[in-house]
Parts: sequence; C-alpha cells; structure tokens
Amino acid sequence: MNSVLSAIFLVQINLCAQAQTDWDFKKMADLVVQVVDDQGKAVSGATVYPYAMQSAERGGHGYWNEELIGQPMTVVTDEIGKAVIKYPVHIGSATEPLTTNLVTFQVQHTAFVQQVVHFKLGPKKADIVLKAGCEVHLSAIDPNGKPVPEFAVMMAGPFSPNCWADNGKGGRRTRSASDGAWQTMLVKRRADGPTLFSGVLPLRVQPDQDVNIRNVKLLPGTKIIGTVSDKVPRPVKNGYIIATSAPKPAENSNAEKDPTLTWHDWTEIIEDGTFELASIPRGGELQVIGICDGWLSSTNISESHNHFVMGQLFTLDKDKPQIELTLEMERTGT
Repeated sequence: MNSVLSAIFLVQINLCAQAQTDWDFKKMADLVVQVVDDQGKAVSGATVYPYAMQSAERGGHGYWNEELIGQPMTVVTDEIGKAVIKYPVHIGSATEPLTTNLVTFQVQHTAFVQQVVHFKLGPKKADIVLKAGCEVHLSAIDPNGKPVPEFAVMMAGPFSPNCWADNGKGGRRTRSASDGAWQTMLVKRRADGPTLFSGVLPLRVQPDQDVNIRNVKLLPGTKIIGTVSDKVPRPVKNGYIIATSAPKPAENSNAEKDPTLTWHDWTEIIEDGTFELASIPRGGELQVIGICDGWLSSTNISESHNHFVMGQLFTLDKDKPQIELTLEMERTGT
C-alpha cells in the first residue's frame, strides 16, 4: 500500500472510531407509566417490565440487547399507580447505532388482565387502563391424593397470565386471565423426584363468572430415553437436545383462538450419544432438535406444521411412563 492510500485508510478508521464514540449505549431515559383501573382508580403493586424497542431509522421491533445495555429492570407501581421505567436512548450495534422511538412493556397484576403496550415516544407519560378479569381458583393433589402446595400454572395464548397468588386454601388464584378458552396445565417441580403434570384442562374464562377447579390430579410425566443415530462418531462432543412438548396440539401457540400449550426442556447429550428427559407432559407431540460438533438432527416435519425451526416429531403414548427414541442426524457445513 503506498503512503497516500495508507494515510486515507488511517483517516477513515479514525473517523469511524470517532463517530462510534459519539453514541453512548449506556445512556438511559425515563418513561413515566400511570396505571389505573376501568373506574379511574390508581392501581398499586402492578409490575411494569420493558423488554423491546423500535428504532426511528429502521423501524422493526427488537428485544433488549442485554450484552450491550444490561438487563431491563422491572418496576412496581406506587400508591398512586405510578412507575418510572428506563429505556436505552440508542439501540443497535457500534457499527449501526439507532435511536429508540418506541418502547414495548408488560403490565401485570394478580387482579387484572395482563397488558402488552407498544408505546410510541412523544407524550410525557403512558396512561394504562387495566381491566379486571374473572376470578380463577385451582387446587391440586398428588398421585396419593395428598394436596400439592405451591404448584405453577401454565396457560396457552399470547397473553397467558404469569401472576398467580396463594388463595389461602393451599391453591392458586388469579384475576389476570383474559376472556376465552385456554389450554391450562398445572405443574409441580420436585427436588426428589420427577416433575408432576396435570392433564390439559380446557379452561373457559368468561366475564363476571368465577372458575373454581378443585383437586386436579398431578402425575409424573413421561421419561424420554434417547440416543443419536449410530452415524455420529463417538465420543459425541458438545451435544445438547432442545425439546418442545405439545400435550394437546391445536392451533399455533401464539394464536388468538384455540392456541396450543407448549412445554420446553433441554438436556446435554452424553459422549456415548445418549440423552434423557426425566419428565415431560404425557401424550401429544414432542419436537426434538439435537446438535453436536459436526452434526445436526435431520427433520421429518412437513412445512404444513409451520415451525420456525425444524426437528423430528414424535407422537407420545400418554399411557407409557417411559419412551425410547432414536434421533436421526446429518452432517453440518462450516
């Protein structure tokens, strides 16, 4: 490279470096969120969680870049229903800095239907009105008929409630479920045994109508004993399995009507090519994706299933406590 080109090249580098330092990705701005109920009364104790942004330059919608700007902070509304959340002024990367013009956040409370808000920046505060859902009470028993305390509740749908509270009777309660029919499953993780699951409950939530389901039986799930196909040389290196279970397949899991409830799990592939999922929901379909050095699971899923990521689909017999399967693999490129 001659001296003239070298000089130009160095000047360009210096200019790029200078341009990048003008963008402070740690700089945060405040957004005031005011939360009231449908009577205009302030709602205290609601959690407000920002998690995504849109840029003025490119539009789109991207999740929070934790590596660049740190983790988003959840804020709880005070006695007057106010929460002040923080969002990054700039997003993107050092090579393509962008300006935030929209913030997405969730508002949750055990007494109200969850809201996801896409707030276009401009007004000084975001005024949010929460709607009270119907009262849902659930209780559970183990295989021996004994009450199960502190279980978790999963509901299908794009706005499934995460806010469940102790109902004072050994069960769980919420008023944050939105109107509709939602596949629901009760789950109890145990340190000394397999995870317990209920069957899929077709929970119907209607305005001004309480739901009370008692003594839902929880049973150990299906144990999966798997191995990757023999074509993968042993020892298997850096292998892991990602599994998605749909115990009662219906529509897409994010569909507004009749969505499918899904359970996700993962485990490592041992060097001898075996893997184990200790307990997953019984019955339905199981999608398995496996990867290790030089190999990836092949697929038997048709495009009609509309999965984002393919894998192998297995049908589970709900009456079998243990199922063995072989995962077919194919070579990967570089």
